[in-house]
Amino acid sequence: MSADLYGGGSLEELKEYWERRAYEAFNCYLHAAEQHRRMKDELAEVSIADGSFAVLKARRKLGMAKIEFLRVQRIYIDLLLGKGAPPPDDEERPLL
Repeated sequence: MSADLYGGGSLEELKEYWERRAYEAFNCYLHAAEQHRRMKDELAEVSIADGSFAVLKARRKLGMAKIEFLRVQRIYIDLLLGKGAPPPDDEERPLL
């Protein structure tokens, strides 16, 4: 997170930033859910020994995307409710 949001940026800028992060995290979650669904469908159609590993990998990615979305959403909601900003050491986490 850029230091200027904490060093002099407005609360509105901070809200906009976390709203954008929440939107991106939600889209990442939707993408992971679609991948997981596709992997399950493909495994059901074809009996491949490594297919179950692909489904487990997709499920893990889905779980990580959900956790990140919920984390970002909590921060954004806290900002909207006036409960304060996240700590400045909250590092950028890459989207999956």
